[in-house]
Amino acid sequence: MPNIQPGTAQATGAQQGIICPKCHHTNAAGMRFCAGCGGQLSSASNTVKQPDITCDKCKSIIPRGAKFCPSCADPVNSCPECGEDNPVGAKQCRRCDKAMPINCSNCKAVISTAIKFCPDCGNPTAKTCVKCGTALPDGAKFCVNCGTAP
Repeated sequence: MPNIQPGTAQATGAQQGIICPKCHHTNAAGMRFCAGCGGQLSSASNTVKQPDITCDKCKSIIPRGAKFCPSCADPVNSCPECGEDNPVGAKQCRRCDKAMPINCSNCKAVISTAIKFCPDCGNPTAKTCVKCGTALPDGAKFCVNCGTAP
């Protein structure tokens, strides 16, 4: 395997780097374990470059695994499916349109928006009227059944 020195042109073809699926560190071709995290590098699918993550605020490229945008310091709110940064509170990913997870209002566990009760504490995920128990639509200022403020 040829020795590629830092700062020199990246090799092409079979000598292309392998991207670690855990930490996204670029490793030299032929490596079996990641130099960044020690994770096992397995298949040729690791050499496929994933789409860049872009900041939802300033549209700058964000390195995978970053907690904040390096350009504007906005916290990264990654989609669990594609990794794209999304605004806090987004219901759907702006890249893949999958439902974004939410935090349980009781125990703060990360849960899917598709479930009705938190699997960790049993807390209902949908807001309900305190007086009559009717499920409230998102953003409702009053119960649609009895008119009580939530």
